[in-house]
Amino acid sequence: APAGRDLEQHRPAIEALIANIDQQMSPWRADSDITRFNITRRESPVSPEAAFVTRAALKIAHDSDGWFDPTVGPLVTQWGFGRISGANVGRWQGLSVGETTLSKDMPGLTIDLCGIAKGRALDLIAAHLLDAGAHDFLIDLGGELKTAGSHPSGRDWQVAVEDPRPNQSG
Repeated sequence: APAGRDLEQHRPAIEALIANIDQQMSPWRADSDITRFNITRRESPVSPEAAFVTRAALKIAHDSDGWFDPTVGPLVTQWGFGRISGANVGRWQGLSVGETTLSKDMPGLTIDLCGIAKGRALDLIAAHLLDAGAHDFLIDLGGELKTAGSHPSGRDWQVAVEDPRPNQSG
């Protein structure tokens, strides 16, 4: 944010937003909505927010012909990066979502919202800052970025990747 714009006062609200997303959608938490759904045989209650994000994930899966696949969790686990077990990867069409429920057409089907949940958290953080009157900012949430307005110099925000090779200058 621009120099002099103190956003520290928003830390508690932002931390609460992130904690809520984590509580609802983290496959790493035994008590999350998603974990509870993944271990059920057919249907599980979820928060309206988890249902909203699941609906978005299923739309992206549909629109991308499955290139974005919210059932990829068991494969991610096989590669050592996750903790979702299941046997029905690539069956996102077997998932359905209500206002506060997730359902599956067969036991063992799971959902992994890690590919979209952090983006939702960014959207909620940005909305909070905009509602609070902050119009120029760049948010970095673990490598996921969202901007609004302009860089403090007045130009558009620019994000780059630094060359990771030794003795290289950017």
